[in-house]
Amino acid sequence: MYALNIDPLNPKGNPTVTELRSLGVKAVRYTYKDASSGSQLDSQRLNFYTTHLQGLVQANIDPLLILTYETYPGAPLHPATDAVWDNYIAAFARRAGQLAQALAPLRPTFQVWNEPDLPPHPEYIRTMPAAVFGRMLRRTYDAIKTAAPQTRVIVAGLASGNWNWLATVISSQQGTLPADAIAIHPYGQRPEPSWPNATWGFGYVGSLLTNYGRITSLPIVISEIGEQHLDRPQQAEYLWRFYRTIINGFSGSVERVFWFCYSDGMVSPYGLLDATSQQKPAYQTFRTLATATPPDRQPGLMTLTAIVNKADYDNMIRNPAQKLEIAADLRVDGARAPSG
Repeated sequence: MYALNIDPLNPKGNPTVTELRSLGVKAVRYTYKDASSGSQLDSQRLNFYTTHLQGLVQANIDPLLILTYETYPGAPLHPATDAVWDNYIAAFARRAGQLAQALAPLRPTFQVWNEPDLPPHPEYIRTMPAAVFGRMLRRTYDAIKTAAPQTRVIVAGLASGNWNWLATVISSQQGTLPADAIAIHPYGQRPEPSWPNATWGFGYVGSLLTNYGRITSLPIVISEIGEQHLDRPQQAEYLWRFYRTIINGFSGSVERVFWFCYSDGMVSPYGLLDATSQQKPAYQTFRTLATATPPDRQPGLMTLTAIVNKADYDNMIRNPAQKLEIAADLRVDGARAPSG
């Protein structure tokens, strides 16, 4: 469930495998960047990403690679004619198939594009109509599955909050969706119906998930979620409440939640670290949540259970930087521990 957006080509956004494991990260997501426009992959970039992926796989961290206009250059600016888009889609899908074949032993998941459903705006102009994305998804899915049939392919992270856009994509593909999962970016959605307050943001994330679930029965990946408008302690609380809502209410449909992002050196102020690589409260909260599951039982180990007041525990998790202490009734292998 606990996953993180990183950027291996950005020194500020490239945590070591050791740090990722310490954080409890189970999967990472980043864009495969190849600025070459020829018919073959850039060999230096392929070697770079192959080495990075090998380190992740050895650490049992699953990679999700985003395929975007940075994976193959020359994407049309919206608006563009169907013919212009289709020429680009053919080259884009070819590159996706080449990547799938080259990286098949490492078994990454591929995500086709990023936030195509947003209206064009100065910060992000690589959007497209639903029908165009349907064709891109179909061609890319087919190319990847032909090259590496076991490789998973998921839909671009959808950020508009308009689930009917996805319905239009499906309609454009004769009622099918060529993907193994869908993905959303529910920025500005409340993690609980009334937190931070009942009118904050664009709505409650649970309602958004329910509406997307009415469009398709495919699993959902939250491939980006983060918060920029709250102060640092509230950002940490947002993270905590968001994961708690997904785990408690939607773990049957949501596969993973990728926090955006590792560092403010990637996109400020979303990071778990600030721009000087200092830990923010959200860093400690993420690690506390992601490493809370105890290891598998091994010979010679005992089970230590702490029975605490829920309100005290929730307050401690929300405020890790305060290093709060709370009262606990300890039990060892089910028996009350001696006091003192």
